[in-house]
Amino acid sequence: MNAKELYEAGQLDEAIAVVTAEVKRAPTNTAARNLLCELLCFAGQWERADKQADAIALDGTEREELVGTRTTLDVLNAQQLLLNAQVQQVQNIAQLVNNSYSVASAMGRLTAKDLALPVQEYDDLKYYDAVHYAGFGTGESADEDAGIAPNGALLAAPAAPGITDDATGAPTP
Repeated sequence: MNAKELYEAGQLDEAIAVVTAEVKRAPTNTAARNLLCELLCFAGQWERADKQADAIALDGTEREELVGTRTTLDVLNAQQLLLNAQVQQVQNIAQLVNNSYSVASAMGRLTAKDLALPVQEYDDLKYYDAVHYAGFGTGESADEDAGIAPNGALLAAPAAPGITDDATGAPTP
């Protein structure tokens, strides 16, 4: 099927693909470029359509320059318009990629696990267990020596020293 038949059958994306292939085969085919520009407008792909329109305008300006109705400056201006459209298209693609990463980051989907990176994953609980006493200037072993569990509970009550008589060393009643 040709592009016109595909479009009439409601297959706009397939029609665009057929015409795009035709334009790639014959870049100077102005009729194919015009059709592609129209189909891209129907699809709402304004940047691509604008780029095709600028290419059509450049081709027409170059032809008019060959027969003497346009100047070299007109051709250069048309080339600048086409270049600007191509640069804008690349910038739009870059912005799309940046925005997609921003959305993925906001959703929490840029982790090493989600991206399947060949790195050791960060274990926040393991790190917390290692440093949660650091703010007090003690470590877990110092607390255990004092008889305090990591959750703050007493492990075992140390024996209270008895009161003794200084002279005899015997416990006082």
